[in-house]
Amino acid sequence: MNPILIEAWGRKVDPREIFLEGSKTMVIETEDSRLAGFYNFIEDETVLHLNVIVIDTPYQGTGVAESVMRELEQTARQRSCSEIRLNVQTNNSRAIRFYEKMGFVQVAAPFLNTIPMSKKVMTTAKNCQSGSG
Repeated sequence: MNPILIEAWGRKVDPREIFLEGSKTMVIETEDSRLAGFYNFIEDETVLHLNVIVIDTPYQGTGVAESVMRELEQTARQRSCSEIRLNVQTNNSRAIRFYEKMGFVQVAAPFLNTIPMSKKVMTTAKNCQSGSG
């Protein structure tokens, strides 16, 4: 398996995160159409939940992750979601700092070595609406 599919922020990717019923997987491509990674999210009422984001090593630290998070926030707005949630491993300080920089805050105590984080999205509607990303 390609290394890009094996790790997400320093942890093994659980295939169940990618193939959840109702989830959507988006490919991350560079301007010259090279595969840089992928991310997967699912909608739940008023929340867009980021299941996994994987960025290939050469593209880490180049702004790709920031672009993905801005795109995910735009998707949440388009679908009238009021919040984006994710879980990050407690031992992954790099990812925690990244998400904090992107405006996410810890919303609960760590559980099973993960920290639940959330970011509010400004929207006026009450429910997420299904649609393509």
